[in-house]
Amino acid sequence: MSFEGISFTKLAIIFIIAGVVLVFAIMGSSATNLFSDSITEETEVKMKQEGDCVLEPSDGIPRTIADCP
Repeated sequence: MSFEGISFTKLAIIFIIAGVVLVFAIMGSSATNLFSDSITEETEVKMKQEGDCVLEPSDGIPRTIADCP
């Protein structure tokens, strides 16, 4: 196999794409985990200040939602 007829730019792109594919193959196809579903939880509003709501979900870490109704 000869690479004489291919420009340096095209050759570099081919090797970069092959490298990315190889990395995902080694990682066990974990590319599907990059696009996971949203996680939702229903919880009560603990405090509302100036249009922002403060919630405390099951993990115990308070979260602030801006401009909540």
